[in-house]
Amino acid sequence: MLNFIRTTSTQTGLVVTAYLDRKEYPTGLKPGPQLISSLTLRPSSTLPRWSYTITPNL
Repeated sequence: MLNFIRTTSTQTGLVVTAYLDRKEYPTGLKPGPQLISSLTLRPSSTLPRWSYTITPNL
């Protein structure tokens, strides 16, 4: 899979870099209500229910 990603490019010259991250990350963590309320979700113009940008409220 990594080789497939690494060899991806476009006609306009976009090149992709990928590496295997072997670090273990905790699972099952849930953000608290305070963290959720501190984020701003901006829906994408394309498929707004599936694609959005998360930004912090600073």
